[in-house]
Order: sequence, then structure tokens, then C-alpha cells
Amino acid sequence: MGLSGPVDFIFDDESEKSRLSPHWDWFRASLAPEVKRLMGRDPIYRVDEQCMPLQAADLWAWWVRKWYEEGNENGVEQLALPWGAKRYIKRTHWVYDEAFFRSALRESFCTTHPNMAAKIAPAGDGITLTLPDPSSPLNWGAGRPALPPDSG
Repeated sequence: MGLSGPVDFIFDDESEKSRLSPHWDWFRASLAPEVKRLMGRDPIYRVDEQCMPLQAADLWAWWVRKWYEEGNENGVEQLALPWGAKRYIKRTHWVYDEAFFRSALRESFCTTHPNMAAKIAPAGDGITLTLPDPSSPLNWGAGRPALPPDSG
């Protein structure tokens, strides 16, 4: 997308702050150096009714989801809005599947905690996963995730 400098993230104050803030440092530390250099300051939290960028993001997300659910694979590329586009808008859209998430988790854990990668189950029938997971070594419910020490 031609990004060359730091990007700041703006999130909804109501729904995201309490869930995201405790994990942001861990997330940033897990990024590859070429991605990390694009990360701006800590996230900014605003009330969506008072923040135009959040309103625009909500509108865009609604249309992308509508196109996806209708099977319109070209909606994002064609900018298929009913009112038409008056100018070019840079945009991107990804759909992630189970294989992607397993690979990303494994890569992240290999970078930060090499022994954790072996604990990610291979793809198969699937695993029911909910947060917080009381059997997980990650303490998702009490602020920052408590990653277990590497054990050889």
C-alpha cells in the first residue's frame, strides 16, 4: 500500500480498550522487524460517534462483510458501493483461515517462546477454543498475558 512511515491505530473506546490494551506490547514485540518499523505510537481510543475515521472504518467493514456474505469476490477490488466512487481509495482486504492462524501463531511463538510452538496442535478435526481458556498457560483474563518460561 506504499506505507513508508509509522501508522497509528485508532480503536473504539467502548469495545476495544479493555480487551486490547493489556496485550498491545506483546503483539508489537511479536512482529517481524519490517512490520514493527511501521507501527506508530500506542493505540488511540476514541468514542466512535465522535470520531470520523472510526465511522468510516465501520462503514467500510459493513460493506466488505456484505460483499463477502453475498459471494461478491470483486466488491473490494471494484469498490462496488451503490453511490459510486468519486476518487481512487487505497484499500485492502484479507480473509484468514485456520491454516493461516495456526501458521501465524507458530511463527509468533517460535520468535518469542520457541518451546510454545510445539504446543500448537496440528490441523485436524479442530479444537473448540474460547477465551479465557482456564487450561491455557496464557492468562488472558487478568491484564497482560503471562507467558510461561521456556522449558528445555
